Amino acid sequence: MVERRYSDFAALYKALKKDHPTIIKDVDFPGKVLFQKKNLNPELIESRRSAFQAFLQTIYKYTEVRQHQAFKEFFYLPGLREATDSLKGGELENSLELLLNSLHLQVKLCDKGREIIATLGAIVDILEALGKLEDAERYAAAALELSQNDYLCPYVIPLLDTTVRLRWKLQMDKRTIERHLSHVQKMTGIETGHAFTLRELAVTRFDKDT
Repeated sequence: MVERRYSDFAALYKALKKDHPTIIKDVDFPGKVLFQKKNLNPELIESRRSAFQAFLQTIYKYTEVRQHQAFKEFFYLPGLREATDSLKGGELENSLELLLNSLHLQVKLCDKGREIIATLGAIVDILEALGKLEDAERYAAAALELSQNDYLCPYVIPLLDTTVRLRWKLQMDKRTIERHLSHVQKMTGIETGHAFTLRELAVTRFDKDT
């Protein structure tokens, strides 16, 4: 679920109109309505909801729109930042809930691979901390599959190292992952002890934005 005000829709429309005027010029955007008690009827509310939904469905078709910062800010970046703040404050359950919701939106809205991997990495770290080892191993496997041969992704080594630990705890075969980790270390020249942990990457994810 994503709850947004009219001002959020307006900010998205304004940003897209500025950077992609050709795309937006023929897109219908609902005008502002001054709501009063007398016009807060279900029919009007439903018509407004449908109009905004149609607006989002129309602009979603364009790759340039889905990759625009304003589009990400509208849908899931606020949730990811809130999740990071919760993680810093030790609120693991709340952080996990926000991360899972944001992950769903990232996947559905075609976010870039590394950004999805970053969210998966944070989820893995929290699940392990909560003792949900099977779930943590499953999300780690998904992140590693998404990373493929992107050895320079900062999450690959800590994900592999965490997966080795998780599989050991779960009494699963870890030899393939250990070989993969050794190969990545040789390719990058980075030892596990010199790489950031998943927790360190998670809590500093948005530090560059401040």
